[in-house]
This record gives sequence, structure tokens and C-alpha cells, in this order.
Amino acid sequence: MRIGIVCPYEWTVPGGVKNHVQNLAAELRLLGHQVDVLAPSRREVDEQHFVSLGSSFPIPYNGSVARVAMGPHHSQLVRRALLDGAYDLVHVQEPLSPSVGLISVIQASVPVVGTFHANLDHSAALRLGAPVLRRGFGKLAARIAVSDSARQTWSRYFKGPIAVVPNGVPREFFTRPEPIPALAGDGPTLLFVGRLEPRKGLAYLVRAFLRLKSAHPRLRLVVVGRDDRRVQEKAMSIVPPRFRPDLLFVGSVPQEDLASYYASADIFCAPSVGGESFGIVLAEAMAIGLPVVCSDISGYRDLVRDQKEGLLVAPKDPEALAGAIGVLLDNPLRRAAMGDAGRATAGQYAWDVVSAEVEEVYRDVIDQAPAPRAPAQPRRLQLPWRR
Repeated sequence: MRIGIVCPYEWTVPGGVKNHVQNLAAELRLLGHQVDVLAPSRREVDEQHFVSLGSSFPIPYNGSVARVAMGPHHSQLVRRALLDGAYDLVHVQEPLSPSVGLISVIQASVPVVGTFHANLDHSAALRLGAPVLRRGFGKLAARIAVSDSARQTWSRYFKGPIAVVPNGVPREFFTRPEPIPALAGDGPTLLFVGRLEPRKGLAYLVRAFLRLKSAHPRLRLVVVGRDDRRVQEKAMSIVPPRFRPDLLFVGSVPQEDLASYYASADIFCAPSVGGESFGIVLAEAMAIGLPVVCSDISGYRDLVRDQKEGLLVAPKDPEALAGAIGVLLDNPLRRAAMGDAGRATAGQYAWDVVSAEVEEVYRDVIDQAPAPRAPAQPRRLQLPWRR
């Protein structure tokens, strides 16, 4: 098939949806499909099979900031890209987002599959916009949500079946990668991976880390995430000078190196306060074989079973977070057992498994699509004297 995958967010900015699209496109190509990625881009992108849909602008979204593209100029770019691509099917991520995603849904003349990523507890904008957005929702030939939590979000506002197909974990996370040499040491290491924004809960993890230092003086906390000087300074301001060398901000890391950071840790921590639809970082940690300590929130409960792959704790509670981490630090056998359970569970999130499920959705859509109508033949005019 010729497939166009539309990402509504700025392609030059790292993010979970971008990673999802990038990996899905690569896997579908391995399955023999021709795949283009269509997305906004502020600058030229030197990637094969990438189609730019113009520049983007920032808007607040779900406790974060997303760069999207919307306007008459973008509508023209989308229309031209869809015509030039001559796709058999278009797959739009966040198909109702106020960006090129929704424009693509409306303008596509071929079957459209939509994947919903967001988990929104309450959204006044979505509630008010639902009557208008039902047109786009109804046009989708198939709908996918990355988790049951994401499915529930959209089922509250729109009627119609939504299948659950999870995010995928790249192959390198299942191959027991080598740890980062610079992180080798004789003390236990906690790992945080994610955006340095309030809803990810890093401040609560830092406070939990400080509570643990007296019992575990060699404990380190490694933070992987896009640089934000203000967040770093705020975190360091609550850390006594003698502990600051053990709080490491490494910034963004290349995707191909990320698995090695997981392999350098003993426990993975995800203290998010809400708004998580899937938690790909949890699946990545589990694939490596790391026990997980994370917030007991929807989206995370879809992946991690308490006392199985990890421990779930109340969000915004540094004391509970420290207690759960401390239990695992004191029990290496339990950490190992949870790591083994996580690795077994993560198999269902391997990209070859996920891409096969997505491909099955595509085939169902194509099989059910109405056959193209033959061009109408001109009718001969029956004149009275020719009867």
C-alpha cells in the first residue's frame, strides 16, 4: 500500500507522537509498504519520504506546549500533499487536533485511520467543540487509541468503536544494551526520562531522592530530558550542596543511545501527576528489565501492575515515592523478579507486534472500502424521431 502518516506536531521538536510515527513508518516499510510522513516543520528536514506541511506555532495543550499548524496556507499544503502522494490510505495521529491532523481528515479522499494519543481528564474545549468535531470523527474509517485510558477520553464525547493498539518499543530495548560507561559506579541509580515540565512530577522525585540519601548515601538520580535551565536550577535549589554531584541532568540524548541509559539504572521512576495516556517510558524500562516505581494514575495503570512489574504510589507524594523506592533498594531479589516480569510483559509492545496490529487495521479498512466507481458513460440522447 501507499500510506501517508500525518503527524500534527512540529517534526523538528522531539516528542512521543513523533517517535511513534517515525518508528511506525520504519516498521511498515519493512513490511513492504511505501510510507510518507507528513508534518509541520520550521526548517528543512533532510529525511527521505518526509513531506513538510509548513511552519508551526506553539499552543498550550494537556499540561504541555505543542507546536501545531493551522490556517488557509496549511490547508493548501495538505491538499497538495495528499493529491501528490496518491495514497491508498491516510493515517492521522490525533485526528481531531486543531492542526494539520484535522485538516487531513476533512480533505482526504481515501480511507482515513485515526490514532488518539491524548488522555484528557476534563476538557472544556473538547466538550464545546464536540458538535463540530463529530464530522471528522465520523469520517474516520477506523479509530485506534494507544491505551484504554485514551480510548475512554474520546468515547466520552463521540460514539463509535475505537480499537486499542499500544505504542511500540524499539528493538534495541530488547537486546540487553550496554550501560553508559560514565554512569558506572558502586552505588544504586534511579532514572527519570521525560520532559522537564510540571506534570511529569520531577520535583516530587527530587524530594524523594533527598529522603533516601541518609539510608543510601551513594544513591544517584539521573535525569534524561530536554534541557530546561529553570527546572534544573529549581531542582538544585532544594538539594544540599553535598548531594548535588549525585543529581545528574544529562539533557536530551539521541534515540539510539536512550536504551543504554535505561541499562545503566537500577530502578526507573515516573512520578507524573496526570495526563498520561500510555507512558512509553514505562514500556521501555520494562523491556530493558528495570523495575518501575510510578504514580498510580490512569495511563500508567494500563501498563504496570502493582507488585508485579513495579510499584504504584499516590501522585504528588514524595514520602510514598521514597518509601516504594526504598523497599526495592533494600531487596535486590525483588527488583530482579519485577524486572523479569516487566521484560515478559513488554513483549506485547515490541514494534514488530504493534506494526502487525496496525497493518491488520489497514487491511480491514481497505477491504471494506467501497470499490472505486467506474467513470460514467455519456448517455445517448433519445430524440423523438429516433424512437
